[in-house]
Amino acid sequence: MKTMFVRARQEPNGIVSAWVRSMIFCGIALFAVAPRPAHAQTVGTDASTPATVYVNCAATARGNGSAARPYWRITDALEKARALRRRGPERITIRVAPGTCSGNFETQPPDQITRPPELLPLVLNVTNLTLHGAGVMEHAGGYPVGARAGTATTLTVDTAHLGDYPDTVIYVGPTTDGGRADGTVIEGVLIDSAFIAAFGIDISRTQQLTLRDNVVTNAWLGDINGSECSGRIVGNVVHGGSPGMLFAGGTSSNPSRVFIAGNSATDNYEGVGLLGDAGVTDHLDMGASPLEVLPYPINPTASQMGNHIEVEFAGNDVSNNYIGIDFTLLGGGKYPYLQTGYISASIHDNRFIDNAGYPFALDSGFVFRATSEYWRNPSIQDFPVGYIGAQATPFITHGPIDGPYSGSANAIFEHNVWKNPGAAPLAPAILTFSGLNVYDPATGEPDPSLVPEYSYMRNSKLNFVDEDGLFSRPGVIRDDLRLYDPFDGVALLNQTRIHH
Repeated sequence: MKTMFVRARQEPNGIVSAWVRSMIFCGIALFAVAPRPAHAQTVGTDASTPATVYVNCAATARGNGSAARPYWRITDALEKARALRRRGPERITIRVAPGTCSGNFETQPPDQITRPPELLPLVLNVTNLTLHGAGVMEHAGGYPVGARAGTATTLTVDTAHLGDYPDTVIYVGPTTDGGRADGTVIEGVLIDSAFIAAFGIDISRTQQLTLRDNVVTNAWLGDINGSECSGRIVGNVVHGGSPGMLFAGGTSSNPSRVFIAGNSATDNYEGVGLLGDAGVTDHLDMGASPLEVLPYPINPTASQMGNHIEVEFAGNDVSNNYIGIDFTLLGGGKYPYLQTGYISASIHDNRFIDNAGYPFALDSGFVFRATSEYWRNPSIQDFPVGYIGAQATPFITHGPIDGPYSGSANAIFEHNVWKNPGAAPLAPAILTFSGLNVYDPATGEPDPSLVPEYSYMRNSKLNFVDEDGLFSRPGVIRDDLRLYDPFDGVALLNQTRIHH
């Protein structure tokens, strides 16, 4: 791994105001220019806006999408955007006025006189589409904290929707009708699902993505979740999620190259997660939407299984979570034919404060042995192992598979702040080639009840440049140095190099 950078000026809080960095991982270069800490500035997408559709959720009539007669739902504006896209490739902007746009996941009777709820999920499957909320981001200490009073465009969920599979307030990605979401911009939107929806924003197979100046809170599974997507994630606030934001690996046709800067990920179970593989067997409950997510093939080729992610993570506030940032090498455990995951990352100029469990973690994720409930009893009611197996069942045509599974993580850590003045974490960091909870810090050994469920990865590699000195601190858990699988005694043959 080779990293080159030029800095022009350093702000007091550690965020670089103007710098250009080139990360070269495995021969692939990723270039990014970091924004200033105040992320509320307007960033142009096109020289002009050929098509603009207006929404005001306080309107008393459906309207026609004009400035004088705005639609009363974003749902209607998205239908208009799909019609406009069939006429030409120009960028389409949906401008939503301040106020609350409530919705739910149940179908609604047609021709309602009063405003019907948004049909959730809102499906963004139109290329070069901007969903522009009116929210203006406030900052404290150089980091975003929330929308300025009176400016927020807020999406809420009215009622719970019970089902076996997770749902999302916004879905960004391909659909079975041929829709694509490349070039999507979401900005100035506040999503509060009140722990009703699983995800706030779920993104799949989308390139040239931009998420900026949004607030996404209280999604019970994850506030922002992305797989096989590339783009810029800047100036957002995520809290109350598990995790706050997560990005997973991609393929050559849908790579995962993500620039994440100037965000606040606070008060989550896990602040930020990076997965080395794609979430290819994730199911979404599409609720009230008539559209369907483009499915993955049942018997995929190797090129259809994403297993590489490249991330630049700069100038973020990741504080007051249980886990700060987690590298999950293989991840979701939902595709047993995918046996290797890769993570390449540059982690710099961030602050990690009072993350009460592990400020940093590296683990294999949900990687299950052939003896586990994943294979023997895939059941929605058996969470998490059987539940994940049940989600993957439609894609599994043979098994069980016992690996071996492997992974590789290359990262540089520099100019980050790792402090815990108000918390006593279990350890400054944990490094393990098994599931995160397999190692028991109380006993200093793997939990014997979990060893038969979760596999240990083999022939895996970890290569870190630790300019912060994080991994040389007392108490760091180094289960990555384990020589033999505690289940069957097989040599693991993993390699770890940490350059201080």
